[in-house]
Amino acid sequence: MKARKRPAEKPASGGFSLLEVVLALAILTGAIAVLGQVVRTGIDNARMARDLTQAQLYAESLMAEIAAGVIPAEPASSVPLDDKGNWTHSIVVEPLNDEGLLHVAVTVEQRAQRPIRPFTVVRWMRDPETQVSASQGTSSTSTSSSSSGSGGSQRSSSSSRAGF
Repeated sequence: MKARKRPAEKPASGGFSLLEVVLALAILTGAIAVLGQVVRTGIDNARMARDLTQAQLYAESLMAEIAAGVIPAEPASSVPLDDKGNWTHSIVVEPLNDEGLLHVAVTVEQRAQRPIRPFTVVRWMRDPETQVSASQGTSSTSTSSSSSGSGGSQRSSSSSRAGF
């Protein structure tokens, strides 16, 4: 019997098969889609942080103006903060059980397509009306005590600590 000769095998070409290329492209496409979503989430969170910081600055600024007496401590609702009307604020003033103290809450809201949740700053402060009547009563006594004193100007501690 004659031995059959085997056909010569083809040498390996060293390239990638079509299946390997398709699989690599699918993995690359999936990775790009995931990275795109991560970038979008990062941008949304940065925008939210910026808006929340802006709301906090508005609320703290309004509270400081109320404490300084620039803005009266009176209730207000949906008052625009900027020219475009993107930000509004509300002020809630409630008397506390202790006489002469007020509970003041300033809430800032954003009016946009994707608004942040409202930001509120709460502070207890002396009632300005009670302060005025108390300081008028102590100013007459402080004047009389300074004239009989050593000649220096003396002030009552309640009138020098107004607002705090």
